[in-house]
Amino acid sequence: MAKYVYFFGGGKADGNESMKELLGGKGANLAEMAGHKDLKLPVPPGFTITTDVCTYYYKHKKSSGSTVSQEVPLTDVQMRTVAYRLLEEVESTGVQRIFTRVHEEMGE
Repeated sequence: MAKYVYFFGGGKADGNESMKELLGGKGANLAEMAGHKDLKLPVPPGFTITTDVCTYYYKHKKSSGSTVSQEVPLTDVQMRTVAYRLLEEVESTGVQRIFTRVHEEMGE
């Protein structure tokens, strides 16, 4: 079965810069920045839906089909996992206090 959703974030990525035709320019570059072992850039977690799905979507009256719908919830679980890890890191380093202070100063 073909893969239609590519995850990135947390220092890992399913794709890379060589996959521009499949992931589009932005998707491939986000995957490269997020997953490149030497760059270690803080790219927020996310996912890219392939250009095949985009083409299908527009050819079939803006319907993505059931396969993509089945893949996205799995990707959502991966993104939540990365988000929880980032939150744990923020809390353990004391950065949370800075966010709280800024939030209070803004009156929110």
